[in-house]
Amino acid sequence: MPEPSPLDLKSAGRGGAHHHDHGAAAHHRPPAPRPEEEAAPAPEPVDEPDPVTVPAPAPAPPPTTAPPPAPRPPAPAGSVSANLDAIAQCESGGNPRAYNPAGYYGAFQFSLGTWWGLGMTGDPRDYTYNQQKYVALALYNQRGYAPWPHCARSLGLL
Repeated sequence: MPEPSPLDLKSAGRGGAHHHDHGAAAHHRPPAPRPEEEAAPAPEPVDEPDPVTVPAPAPAPPPTTAPPPAPRPPAPAGSVSANLDAIAQCESGGNPRAYNPAGYYGAFQFSLGTWWGLGMTGDPRDYTYNQQKYVALALYNQRGYAPWPHCARSLGLL
């Protein structure tokens, strides 16, 4: 007797003689079409208000590049800034490196005690004119023009 083929063994394992081959079409038959479902009724029309027309916004102007800032103009005559510049001119010729052997330093002729008392360190001559002027403004805010009696009088500020 010949050996059974793998196909025969497969058939025998599923019930052998009881297995009926319905053909390949039986396993891939599409489902029967279902009767069409009844369509839902259309909603009742609703009265809606007329749309409001809004004018379109104006187009944005094209971007522009801001011009570079103008150079800072000199302080107006009579302003504290201009007066401090005039005091520096009177005290030292506006020289931030100026030294007076009586113990005064920089454009505004600070004593070291005054300079340090305003929170600064070192020698005023180690600072720029603008840094010295900033400290001079702080001193002015505390005491007015009194720290520069000779020049303030000659300028009419005292």
